[in-house]
Amino acid sequence: MKPDPAKHSRSSSRIWGALAVLAVALAAVGPRAASAAAPPKFLVPDGSRATAAHRIPLLDDEEQTINPEDKPAKPYSPKATCSGKCHNYDEIAGGWHFNAPDPKVPPGRPGEPWILVDLKTGTQLPISSRAWEGTYRPADLGLTPWKFINLFGRHMPGGGLGSDEYGNPKTDPDGRWLVSGNLEIDCQSCHAGSREQDGSNWATNVEQQNFRWAATAAGGMAFVKGDARTLPAEYDFLAPDSGDDPKRNIPTVQWDKWRFNSKKEVFIDTVGQPANDRCYYCHTNFAIGKDVPEKWQEDEDVHMRSGMTCSACHRNGADHMMTRNYEGEKVPAAVSNLTCRGCHLGEQSAAKGPNTMGGRLGAPIPLHKGLPTIHLEKLACTTCHSGPYPAAQATHLQTSRAHGLGIKAKEHRDDAPPFIQWPVFKRQADGVIAPHKVMWPAFWGRLNKDGAVAPLAPQVVAAAKGAQLASDNLKAWKPLTVDQISKTLEALGPDPKAGDPVYIGGGKLYQRTADGGLKASDHAAAGPYAWPLAHNVRGAGQSLGSGGCTDCHALDSPIAFGTVTADAAANLGEIIPTAMYQFQGRNPTTLKAWALSYMFRPWFKVVGFATAGVMAAVLLLYLFLGLAALAKSASRKAPRAS
Repeated sequence: MKPDPAKHSRSSSRIWGALAVLAVALAAVGPRAASAAAPPKFLVPDGSRATAAHRIPLLDDEEQTINPEDKPAKPYSPKATCSGKCHNYDEIAGGWHFNAPDPKVPPGRPGEPWILVDLKTGTQLPISSRAWEGTYRPADLGLTPWKFINLFGRHMPGGGLGSDEYGNPKTDPDGRWLVSGNLEIDCQSCHAGSREQDGSNWATNVEQQNFRWAATAAGGMAFVKGDARTLPAEYDFLAPDSGDDPKRNIPTVQWDKWRFNSKKEVFIDTVGQPANDRCYYCHTNFAIGKDVPEKWQEDEDVHMRSGMTCSACHRNGADHMMTRNYEGEKVPAAVSNLTCRGCHLGEQSAAKGPNTMGGRLGAPIPLHKGLPTIHLEKLACTTCHSGPYPAAQATHLQTSRAHGLGIKAKEHRDDAPPFIQWPVFKRQADGVIAPHKVMWPAFWGRLNKDGAVAPLAPQVVAAAKGAQLASDNLKAWKPLTVDQISKTLEALGPDPKAGDPVYIGGGKLYQRTADGGLKASDHAAAGPYAWPLAHNVRGAGQSLGSGGCTDCHALDSPIAFGTVTADAAANLGEIIPTAMYQFQGRNPTTLKAWALSYMFRPWFKVVGFATAGVMAAVLLLYLFLGLAALAKSASRKAPRAS
């Protein structure tokens, strides 16, 4: 359907004229209206643990009740529907899953970033709106809210940069927000009790820029067809459309009419505590590689296997400020021990209150027999109990958010970026050694006079005249060659203000030499970004140390002498592996000497016991000799009978 430009103009003029009149009228009665307006009332929980039945009317983004007979039928708005009388949407929008762009929110411990991947330029770069060291802000790469949501909205529950606070023509004029609508928080993405909730449909509609339709499509209550990408940026959904442009594929909604009762209410299967499957859509780890067992051969997290859910530990109140459960996190006292150590060990008594006791939620209290307590001070619990059992080399994995897992018909390659490895035993900022996931950035940038590297957006590199780049087709993609990198650096050329062009990859910074080769050097910007891992958790029988001290204290122990090879989206020659002890700042000579001591400890025991026996025999000999001497002396001094 193709709109008539003249009609479109008249329609827009009428709308804006009406809005202007309304604004004048509101200004005239503003103070009186403001004083009369009652604050919004929301549902106040009464303490019942029963889940409320959500049989409610669905509202569109203009807060009008959805009627399945309407033509055209409109998608429902989670914001209008859920926050009308029950839930405070604005409060929820401040929760951990949605507040990343807010600079007032403390970033907390580093977590999984979004990874900007561009096959053509060999780019993989950690992106985050939070101030995590080693990540880049979206704006640093020219990612406006519109571009960010188009890239990563597939695995977001909505809100954040997709909300009307950031996604609007005033703050993001280059976006197509008037056509797409905002990507509102979809409450059902977490709280759906129905198996009909389909994250893949959400992702597909986000890709098609059907933001205002995404929640409707994912919920399974209606069939959404169409692609907002085919519509012009000035398209007006309220204006009539002539329908004479076959290239336009206008999003339409076909509601399941049987879901609506006589009051136009719909039952939405909603649960208070999200099921694990809802979490897994965005938080799945998938090990890859030649010798990696298939998924069905692996064990589930020991907590999940025992019947627990993700939300049993990762809790939140009405503000949706989800607890992340790492030690040192600022949370209310009642949930301060929802950590590995807090649940399983706690305090020896309830002297500091019942919330400090161990054994929470039935967690077994480990005895750690024979384990010196210094281990509990220097190592995180996850070091021995979490992630895949360590091998001589760190292995690769894919995650939902980095690789788009769970989306129908999406192609994946094990040998294409983004590259992530685990477990890497690294020292944290608090000095404790813990297992991490690690990725090495690969990107183009400029090295300024101060030695800092500013990244270049992939589209800037691709636009450089003479640049030699890789294929952007996943099937045909091959890593960049040295010649391609050299010619692209030449094409970018030096900038008097921004600095010289560089390529970062494989843990090194590369500059072009006069003869067209590449010179590699170390640079902080080429270092890895790492974030701690916690799952899957292995039970005591599969933990490090269950096989004895030499699980860790041996010359080939993965926790100290395992290796990690920096990944690169380019063929940069041989890359020297990094040993785990380097990530920990430990001395290899000391570690080897300590490990060697364990080889001779059985002999130490034999020699020790033998020495102790000899010493005991000598002592006994001297004891007997002493007793004999005393007896002899006593016999001499005793009076003789006359």
